[in-house]
Amino acid sequence: MRTPPRVLRDGEVACLINPALLEGRAELALTIALVCNRRLFGLCYRGLLPDYFEAMPKDSGVLACPIVPTGDVVPGAERPGDIDLLVVPYEGNDLILGRALAIEVKAVRATYLRQGRSPNDYGFSQARGLTALGFPHVGLAHLIVSDASPPRSWRAMKAVQVLDEEGRTTAPFDVTMDMLAVDLVERAFGRLQANTTQPGLGLVAAYLDGDEFSAEGRAGGPRLWVPRTRPAHLNPAVDPLMLQRVGELYERHSAHFIPIPRY
Repeated sequence: MRTPPRVLRDGEVACLINPALLEGRAELALTIALVCNRRLFGLCYRGLLPDYFEAMPKDSGVLACPIVPTGDVVPGAERPGDIDLLVVPYEGNDLILGRALAIEVKAVRATYLRQGRSPNDYGFSQARGLTALGFPHVGLAHLIVSDASPPRSWRAMKAVQVLDEEGRTTAPFDVTMDMLAVDLVERAFGRLQANTTQPGLGLVAAYLDGDEFSAEGRAGGPRLWVPRTRPAHLNPAVDPLMLQRVGELYERHSAHFIPIPRY
């Protein structure tokens, strides 16, 4: 890399977005919310590329860029019109282009009363288009938002409280929790698995807590719900020329890439 990744420190602005996109829970807003929630993104990335994630060295991470016009990496290509999320890992000063990941994103706007809602378009055709373009890894992510369940539908669960920095906890105690997020993730992931015909396609079903879109937020940040994932296999038809253009794209527009350190 001629241009090293910018460092985002505590309190710095990661991205600017039109408030109307947040209010409408637009796919772009959900994509940016996922990238900016580094813990949730890390769980999704580990699920998509588990072997690489566990082997990433110190001074490594990924560079994530939402909404990349397809023609910027494959001149003349029209389908899909955009790469919803382009993720390129780096190690030290090197871009690891052979591990580039293109993700098609779909929004699932559910409610307690309409928990079975699914996207109008699952995104499989767009994911096939990304595979045909020659990306090493391709994923399809369904990002879920919803309202809350009424208290009468909350479920009995067990919890522990962390006592200190060494991770010691209390004994488990009883709580009642709104588990709608878990139910929606399981339902969305089940639909993805049941409908996909691409064995190498990575799959993600992830829930974005409502506090991602609130100016006030929750103390300690949004609640983290563990996503369901399936690994993305290596594409046997990787296009080296396209990967070279991905590297050139980063050098031209490095400020558009949001850095997410591995450690």
